[in-house]
Parts: sequence; structure tokens; C-alpha cells
Amino acid sequence: KETPALESEVKISLTDEEKVEYLKYVRKQLVKLLTLIESERDGGTSAEMFFGGLLFDLGSADWLYGNRLSLVIVKLHGLYLEGAYRSLDHKTIKNKIFESRGVIDGLIKEIGGSSTPSNRG
Repeated sequence: KETPALESEVKISLTDEEKVEYLKYVRKQLVKLLTLIESERDGGTSAEMFFGGLLFDLGSADWLYGNRLSLVIVKLHGLYLEGAYRSLDHKTIKNKIFESRGVIDGLIKEIGGSSTPSNRG
């Protein structure tokens, strides 16, 4: 038996300003991720929960951005998968995170904002 289609679909969208603000927030989260990974290596709290949460959020947001966050998700997932970030050298981790920031900065410019962080988030 087939499941009947929903009569109306819920549509979520963001204005360009909201998209830029979220991307600036993600940019800050990438810096925080790098800091947490460095701290974990120095005996601090594990970055794994934060890392997983960030990937979850990016996966959800990717649809709102027309799959343009996929490259960021793939780069970060490569670091996260099976705790790879724990065995990779610092330079590789930093490069992948900064490559991700570069993608974010490109999207911000494409949408029409400045990549300079705002005071929100």
C-alpha cells in the first residue's frame, strides 16, 4: 500500500542576509573546531561531540544552500570519520579547515556579503 503524499509541503527558506549571517557563524565554528582539536591534543576535552554537532548542522543547512556546502561537509567528514583528526598531523587538519573556510568565504561573497565576521552568533 502506497503512502499518500502530503497535501502541502513545508517550505523553509532563508533570505540572503540570513544565509550570510549563518555562514559567518559557521566560519567562527570552524575556528572553534580547530581550537578544540588543538586543545584535545594537549589533554583537553574531546572535540568529537562538537565536531559531530557541526557536521549535523551543516548537513541540514546544505539543502537550504542548494547543496553548496557539500564540499565543506566532505572535507570535515574526512577529518571526523573514525577519529581521523586524532592521527593526522596538525598541518593537514589546519589546511582542511582553512580550505573549508575558503569555501564559506566564497559563498558569502557569492551571496553578496562581506566575509568579515559579524557580532551575531
